[in-house]
Amino acid sequence: MSVTLWSVALQWSRAGTGAVLFLLAARILPLAELGAFATAFAPVRLAQGPIRAASADAAVTLGDDAGDLSALALVTLAAGVATGLSLCGAAALLGGAVGPPMSTLSLVPILWALGAVPEGCLRRSLALRALALRSLAAQGTALAVALALLWGGAGLWALVGFALVNAALASALAIAMSAWRPSRPRGILRAARLWRGLATRELVSGLPLPMVQMLMTPLFGLPAAGAFQVAARALQLADALTLAPLRYVSLPRLVRRPDGLGAEIAQALWVGGLVTAVTVAAGPAALTVLTGAKAADIAPFLLALAPLPLAAAATMPVRQALIARQRTAGPLILAAFSVIGTAAAAIPLVLLGPVGLAAALPAGAFLAAILWLSCGDARDLGSGQVLHALPRPALATVAAVLAAHLLVPTTLAPLAVCVLKAATAGIVHALLGLTPRPVLRAA
Repeated sequence: MSVTLWSVALQWSRAGTGAVLFLLAARILPLAELGAFATAFAPVRLAQGPIRAASADAAVTLGDDAGDLSALALVTLAAGVATGLSLCGAAALLGGAVGPPMSTLSLVPILWALGAVPEGCLRRSLALRALALRSLAAQGTALAVALALLWGGAGLWALVGFALVNAALASALAIAMSAWRPSRPRGILRAARLWRGLATRELVSGLPLPMVQMLMTPLFGLPAAGAFQVAARALQLADALTLAPLRYVSLPRLVRRPDGLGAEIAQALWVGGLVTAVTVAAGPAALTVLTGAKAADIAPFLLALAPLPLAAAATMPVRQALIARQRTAGPLILAAFSVIGTAAAAIPLVLLGPVGLAAALPAGAFLAAILWLSCGDARDLGSGQVLHALPRPALATVAAVLAAHLLVPTTLAPLAVCVLKAATAGIVHALLGLTPRPVLRAA
C-alpha cells in the first residue's frame, strides 16, 4: 500500500471507528444518555490531546537518546496522573448522570501517557504501517467489546468501555512494537519545557469543540448535548475519510517541496468544499438511515456544523507549511484565534438556542481563518492565495447543495435519497471545474 493509503487507514482507525460506534449507539440509546457520556468525555478528550499528541511530537523531536526519552516518559506519566486525579475530583463534584462515567474515564489520560513516548518513537522511524495496524487492532477490539456491552444493555458504559479498552490496548501495542525501553532519565527539565510548549498548542487547538460540548449541557440539557455529539461524530467520520489523511501527508510533502504550497491549498479547498457540500446535501438522509427517528433532533446540529471542513481546509496547508519551516508560533496563534472566535460567535448565537451554539464553531473557525491568514507569519508565507482561492470552492459548494436539493425528490426511501443527493452534490462540484487534477496526480 502507498503512504497515502496507510495514512487513510491510520486516520480511520483513530477517528472513524469511534464515530461509527457512536452513530450505532445513537440508534439504541436515548439522547440524554448519549449527552451524559459526551459531557463526561469532553474534558477527558481535551486533556488526552496534550498528553498523547504533544508527548509523541516531543519524542520525535528529542531523537533516539534513551535518557532523554525516559525523562519525557516520566514527565508524560506525571502529567497523565495529575490530569486523571483532577478529572476524578471534578467528577465527584458533578455527580448526577455525568459524575460516575467521568470518574471511570479519568483513567484514560493515564493509559495514553504510558504509550505516548513509544508511539512517538514509531512515528520518528516512519513506521506508518505499524502505527496503522496497531490502531486498527486496538480500535477493532475495543469496538467489539463496546458492541457486546451495548447489545447486552450496558447503556453509556459501553462507550466508556470503548475508550478504556482502546487506550489500554493502543498503549500496550505501542510499547511492544517500539524498540525504546526506559532507562535512567536525563534532562527532565528540558523534556518538561519541550512538552509544555507542545502541550499548550494541543490544548488550545483542541478547546473549541469540548468547550461548546460542556456549555451545551447546563444551557440546554442532556438530550441537546447528545444530539450535538452525534452530529459532531458524524462530521468526524467524514473528516477521517477525507481531510485527516490529507493533513497527515501534507506536512512531509511540504518539508520535501516547500514551493508546493499553492498546490496543497488548491487540493485542500477542493476536498473541504466537497465534504461540506455532501454533508449538507445528504447528511440528514444519512442520519435517518443510521439513527432512525432521532435524526429529526440531530440533523439541525449536523447542518450547523457542516461548514467546518471548508474552514479547516482554508488554514490547514498554511499551518502545515509553517510547521515545516519550524515556525510553530503561527499555528498556536491560529488556535488561540479559533477559541476567541468561537467564544465571540457563541455570545449572540446562543440566543438562537442549542443549534445556534453549535453554529458558533464554524463561525468562529471562519473568523479565525480570515484574521489569521491576513496577518503575521501566515501572510508572509503567501496566505493571500487562500483568500483569493476560497470564494470559488465556497460558491461551488453552495451550487452543489442547491442542485442536490432541487434535483433529488425527498419522497424516495431515505437510503436512496442519501445516495442520490451525495452523488448529485459530488458530480456538480466536479463539473464546476474545481478538481485540481495535476495536484491529485502529484499527491
